[in-house]
Amino acid sequence: MQGIGDATLKITTTSPKAQAYFNQGLRLLHDFWFVEAYRAFHETAQLDPSAGMAYWGMAQALSNFPRMGAQAAAAIQHAQSLTGRVSPQEQHYIRAAAALILTPGDAGRDAYVKEMRSLIHEYPNDLNAPAFLAFFVMSGFDQDGRATPGEVYAQKLLRGILAAHPENVAANHYWIHSVEGSPNPQSGLANVAVLLRGAPNAPHIVHMGGHLAYRLGDYEGARRYFLDSLKVDEAYLAREHVPASYEDNYAHNLSYLAAACAEAGRQQEAIGWAMKLAGLAAPPDLAASALNYAIPAGSTLLRVHLRFGDYAAAARNIVESGSSSNSTDAAAEGYQQGWRLYAQGMGLLGLATTDSGIANAQADSDKLKAIMNSPGGLASQPPMGGTASMMSGIAFYWTGGAARLLEIASLELQGELDCAKGDAGQGFALLGQAVAKEHELGYTEPPYDARPAEELLGYAYLRNHSWELAREAFQQELQDRQKSGFALFGIARSYDGQGQTSEAQKAYEEFLAAWPHADRDLPQVQAAVTWLQSVGRRGPGSP
Repeated sequence: MQGIGDATLKITTTSPKAQAYFNQGLRLLHDFWFVEAYRAFHETAQLDPSAGMAYWGMAQALSNFPRMGAQAAAAIQHAQSLTGRVSPQEQHYIRAAAALILTPGDAGRDAYVKEMRSLIHEYPNDLNAPAFLAFFVMSGFDQDGRATPGEVYAQKLLRGILAAHPENVAANHYWIHSVEGSPNPQSGLANVAVLLRGAPNAPHIVHMGGHLAYRLGDYEGARRYFLDSLKVDEAYLAREHVPASYEDNYAHNLSYLAAACAEAGRQQEAIGWAMKLAGLAAPPDLAASALNYAIPAGSTLLRVHLRFGDYAAAARNIVESGSSSNSTDAAAEGYQQGWRLYAQGMGLLGLATTDSGIANAQADSDKLKAIMNSPGGLASQPPMGGTASMMSGIAFYWTGGAARLLEIASLELQGELDCAKGDAGQGFALLGQAVAKEHELGYTEPPYDARPAEELLGYAYLRNHSWELAREAFQQELQDRQKSGFALFGIARSYDGQGQTSEAQKAYEEFLAAWPHADRDLPQVQAAVTWLQSVGRRGPGSP
């Protein structure tokens, strides 16, 4: 394969072809293309069964698939059996991977880090070891935007590689992952061009620029990156005659593409991409359970409907499980039912409020709380772990994540209910709790909170004629969703309601400028255009 990166590592083999396939697998590991990495390492072993690093590579690829733990363990044990035939440098790699795969918990992780640090110290010209270790120790940023200790160390390792080898694909890839959830995602923009030069045929690598564009509020730019990645994905699938589930990036890219279109106001296109994703089988890296697929990918259409406040469609939507064999997963069923109750309740409150509507919405809210609090329910489930992976510092999606997302939904629904009942103070308090809980979720890609809780709080304040508080909520939303047309429209509404015509005009114009390609029939777009036309007829400042 060409155009997938530049990584190399000399292994003990007498077969030049085996060495070439090993380097291909190594590059694909760095590209997060684990199925193809496995194929390359398997071919390495076929060409030279004594090449211990071929089995190391297969173990690394397999360890990213939650259901392949036994196979990953068998591969690394076979690599261990061949350590007498490989170099000391290769022995470090095999010992590190064996510690991680065969020893559960912190002990294995600590042993892995110790072994990799020793490898880096003894072989300073090896660029792969610090790149692998950097991604492994990444631990993100706290709620105040400060880098955690693991993140500090990861960036130190990556800076060392990039200073001497600025075109290294692996380091540029991991650097983007390191900064995308930080307060300064723009620090990864220069790395995107390097990736596109170095690995234009690796779908996930082509996709990476969209992560940064989305974070920086360039939703149209994100859409273009994801469309480009889709082209690379589908060309590969057609060439290899394999299903979409074979390509790890495919579902993730479609989900992000739908999210970018939604944030750009392209509702119909977002629905189209979400529908394309709906019904697909889960790729191997998300196939641990129905819920493992449902959160990042299977909820994509639901998130699109919720982003636009289409609660009727959201209530009809079935969260995808990714497999017919997973369709009876109890945790996924609870997750799906929870969102249906949320959408039904919110839809009732969006209609002309009646006593019966409020009563039915309260019944939905109570049922949602019951799902959360029942013995054996989502909130009581332990996290679902995956096989320890040398490549992946990103945790597998787990049951606890579903409980946290539905907790936010429950707070939102009950907060809206209290406002509808006339208890605005209690409603605002619950919506404020939803905002806080949402921030605790941390960074996800794409955001699993389809519509920020600040937005609901802002509209609750608008209905209460608390114009300045509403504006503060929408401005807070813009901290995480930069240049969001949804938030900008809310700000315009706050100025309009307050009677600040000049400021409202500027805000409506800024909103429309942020949504140049939005569907023209969206209520927000029509309202802004109508308002500006009215101001033009009256003249700014006219009574």
